[in-house]
Amino acid sequence: MNKAEFAAEAQRIIAARLSPLRLLSYEQASAIAPVSDEQDVVVAGCKCQVATFAQVLVGGDVLIVVLVARPSFLGISRHTDGGLVFSPQKSVRDATDEEIRNNGG
Repeated sequence: MNKAEFAAEAQRIIAARLSPLRLLSYEQASAIAPVSDEQDVVVAGCKCQVATFAQVLVGGDVLIVVLVARPSFLGISRHTDGGLVFSPQKSVRDATDEEIRNNGG
């Protein structure tokens, strides 16, 4: 499997999943189940799973993460992710890598 091809395809899947979520209001984002929308997909010839995670952060913001996970050596999975942060007073924005990493991504 070509790593660059996998990364590019995984990012396209993540962007496609995040695009409609970007239109949600803070209230709608707050109502998303903590784990939802799990689906098996093939990315660059590799069977993967795509899942959407949501959680309320300290301070009340809502983090939604879309994750593409692929099996790896000895059953350990590797993943690529992207996310959005919803705030009651601010516009939706892309989550930083640090926000995702610090909250389980």
